[in-house]
Amino acid sequence: MSTLPLLSKDVSLSPQLRSNMTFIGPTASLRQPIRVLQFGEGRLLRALIDPLFETLRRDFGFNGRIAMSNLRESGQKNISGLKSQDGLYTIFLRQDQEITAEVIGGVVPYDRDRDWENICSLAGTTDLLAIITNATESGVVLSPEEAMPPGAPKTVVGLVTAVLFACWQSDPASLGPLILPTELLPSNGQKMKSLVLTQARRWCFSDPFLRWIEDSRRFINTLVDRVVTGSNPDPQISWRHLGYTDYYSALCEKYGRWWIEATPDVLASLPLYHCEEVQLVDDLTEYHHLKVYGLNGVHLLIASWGLLRGHTTVADAFADPLIRRVAESYFATISRVIDLPEDETKDFFRNLRKRFAQIWLHHRLNDIAVRLLDKWWIRIAPALDRFWQLDGNVPQPLVQTTITVLGYLRKENGQLKAPTAQEVATQLALSDRHEHLWASTLIHAVVAGWIQEFS
Repeated sequence: MSTLPLLSKDVSLSPQLRSNMTFIGPTASLRQPIRVLQFGEGRLLRALIDPLFETLRRDFGFNGRIAMSNLRESGQKNISGLKSQDGLYTIFLRQDQEITAEVIGGVVPYDRDRDWENICSLAGTTDLLAIITNATESGVVLSPEEAMPPGAPKTVVGLVTAVLFACWQSDPASLGPLILPTELLPSNGQKMKSLVLTQARRWCFSDPFLRWIEDSRRFINTLVDRVVTGSNPDPQISWRHLGYTDYYSALCEKYGRWWIEATPDVLASLPLYHCEEVQLVDDLTEYHHLKVYGLNGVHLLIASWGLLRGHTTVADAFADPLIRRVAESYFATISRVIDLPEDETKDFFRNLRKRFAQIWLHHRLNDIAVRLLDKWWIRIAPALDRFWQLDGNVPQPLVQTTITVLGYLRKENGQLKAPTAQEVATQLALSDRHEHLWASTLIHAVVAGWIQEFS
């Protein structure tokens, strides 16, 4: 049990605080209004999105704080813990041997259920500028059991719908807050808008409110990218260097990106475009393909094959000459179906090689290998659609990725023999999905290549 004091406002501002790292203290004041409502308390938002508002406060005069609420009951522990730390936590940004410790302030934790009335009251002011969400991809759905307010809804769609209804009730003439989903879904802003409309109809909300949502241009497509892992920046660094204990810290790479499909005038009240991590784009589609097919897709190859070959982290697996060779072939292949300027695509993959090689990040393969088949359908199947439309072909790197994913899953289930075509179709759930014209070609390529890949 640590004898150091828990991170708090008094501790973070203590003049006795010393560190052998670059240290940046929090900037927010308790007098600043809540400007952003954030549904999601996980590490990705805490390590990428919330620090951007710290930058805006520190360097660009932004006057506002974030109300952070949990999406699920399991998140109540994080909210309670952050409350005990006055909403403060530390992120460690690392690039090579350079580490920056930054205390993030300006976060006000709200328990979704216990503080629901207070959350709704935020919507009754003109201060609220944006709602940011980060559920799992499978969590952005409608639930037939979703309870109508006044109680707190249990889904992210229900929560956004209820808050927007409160905003509209407060001022029907207002534009309402920006809606900035960060879930890894294509056109996530428009998907959220469609689901909010359906939820509002199910709850029999008034026609004027429905028209307000239908006419809204405030649902923005966005895409995020940053690897966030554990809390300890380095085995040689302990909390003694900082002078406090923090149970909600996060270690992440310095690289970070938030692509937002908007123009500066849309974000005039929320000038995120000042932050170097933010890139405004006219159309997010190809950036989504680059991230999902390029980074997330090759993650499946590296994780499944790496685990089969006895590796534990991305850096270890990427250093394996056999895996690295196929990964390089994967990068070159995916580049063919990314409709972005060539130098931008090359720069992305150049950065990706450096990111994968970060030994200190300890990006665990087991963490990537969760729900592998669900991820295959999100990351690989759409890429196969694109290649089939391009030239009626199933590229070998995507075949190899599919083989290693199935090989890892079969090994986990004690199945050591090569699969039949029917077993491949069943495991990939392709038997009843006739819309994918590449299915038969892929299945036979997997069966034919199985022995070669695992020999």
